[in-house]
Amino acid sequence: MRPLNLLAAAALIVPLSLNAAFPDVSTNHPHAEAINYVKAQGIVAGNPDGTFKPDLNISRAAFTKIVVETYFSAGDINACGDGVTSFSDVDTAAWFAPYVCVAANKNLISGYPDGTFKPGENINVVEAAKIISAHRKGTQTGSPWFKPYLDDLSEAGAIPTQINAVDQKVTRGLMAEMIHRLDAKITSKSSKMFDGSKFVAKTGDVMVKKEAMVKINIPTGDFSHAGTLEDVTDGNASGNAKARFANGKYEMVALFNNLPALQDDYFYEGWVVKGRSVISTGEAVQKDGVWVNVYTNNKDLTDHEFYVLTLEPRDGDPAPAGHVLEGNITKKALATAEADVMVKDETVMMKKEPAMNEVFSAARYEALKASGDKFILNFSADWCPNCQKLKQTINSNLSGLPAGTVVLETDYDTYTDLKKEFGVTRQTTGVFFEGGAAVKTQSGLSFNDIKTFFEQ
Repeated sequence: MRPLNLLAAAALIVPLSLNAAFPDVSTNHPHAEAINYVKAQGIVAGNPDGTFKPDLNISRAAFTKIVVETYFSAGDINACGDGVTSFSDVDTAAWFAPYVCVAANKNLISGYPDGTFKPGENINVVEAAKIISAHRKGTQTGSPWFKPYLDDLSEAGAIPTQINAVDQKVTRGLMAEMIHRLDAKITSKSSKMFDGSKFVAKTGDVMVKKEAMVKINIPTGDFSHAGTLEDVTDGNASGNAKARFANGKYEMVALFNNLPALQDDYFYEGWVVKGRSVISTGEAVQKDGVWVNVYTNNKDLTDHEFYVLTLEPRDGDPAPAGHVLEGNITKKALATAEADVMVKDETVMMKKEPAMNEVFSAARYEALKASGDKFILNFSADWCPNCQKLKQTINSNLSGLPAGTVVLETDYDTYTDLKKEFGVTRQTTGVFFEGGAAVKTQSGLSFNDIKTFFEQ
């Protein structure tokens, strides 16, 4: 076991360097190895600006193209050069038409009952699994319909641990991870399986224990030191930290938003630093959908005014590894930062962020309901012109909405249970939430409706 030496301590205050196939994929990204692989194999080339955007959702058209280029020959693709398909929304001149043509001819895709393919819609886990597995084993039947395809990928160890729901959208990073595991026949990485109702972790053919409930006491009240944490990986993570020494006890609380998904055998660890004195504040955990790091000590450590969150492998090495967030926790920052971090009734509460128009996720939805804050579900569809117009208006005028505005763009075709629950029968319908419950459902949602709700 390597000790935490002065070199390691000195390295702690140096931002993480990037050494990957793309400038926006840090070496500590959970899918960095897979992304490097698909780039090296020529499976992906990245975006015109040289980036990969690993955490961006991938469309059905783009995913289909990658699978077809990975598993089929140029001859197969050339044979579909005219791009003719039976899908009413696939133009033969579209860049993706030949790949959709191949996938349809090979029975990897069948489209929707209305005869569309919805190429611009973000693909979800079961749709992606069906395309890949149908190439491997052909069309399969089961109950539910997608279980045989998930079983196939599970047997191959190709369901990454970051997958938690059948309707979860597939990011570009997850796509790379699945392709890498299958293409390189990697079975040693931790993966999940679908037990008929949910995803569970697995080791070989044995299901492991369910995730334990996190019980953690978060100190409340006034803090003498506080500060904002900034992402040093070119990502979009953020955070706040605060500390105090009172009644012979040092307490530190750090909260984080938008941390990258963890790969198995990795964890987030906090550190407070003063010069070459580096003290671990322990592992960050999730509580109420928010990452938090709580630390106490009988010594006054308020002079350790630099905080770092690192991404660590569970390798028994105590030395700090890849940096994610950094920032100062000082008295000087108290006036502004104390307003940024609040803890109430042991529930993590972040400051009101700038207005956000986000893609729906189950985790975010549940966290917002638990917080009691206002938010709106906007039922939208890629094929709906009014939906796209409203989306563009919101995104172009976010600065004109009150701080704390949160709109979750909820796919009209995917979230049928939510539609039924709230009586949604058309697109651009808003379900308004306050205090953890829906307070009204309104068709024909407009920008002014959103603004008025959050101004009240």
